[in-house]
Amino acid sequence: MARVSEWRERARAVIRQVIVDNPDANDAEFKKLLSAAYPFGKRESHPYKIWLNECKRARQIPVVKDRSIRHYWGECER
Repeated sequence: MARVSEWRERARAVIRQVIVDNPDANDAEFKKLLSAAYPFGKRESHPYKIWLNECKRARQIPVVKDRSIRHYWGECER
């Protein structure tokens, strides 16, 4: 199995924390929370692309009841 990049692991950890801290956030709020949580400094290059990809995956999880940390873990494994 291929190793997950350090950038992707860090992005997923931050996104998981946003999910845990804000379980009742609607889609618009969730998007703003993710944007505010960006952990890599400048929004450019490879780390930013990884962040955007992981945020997109997290936002595709169905809203409210299904957007749980458990569901996100399952999405990361795919």
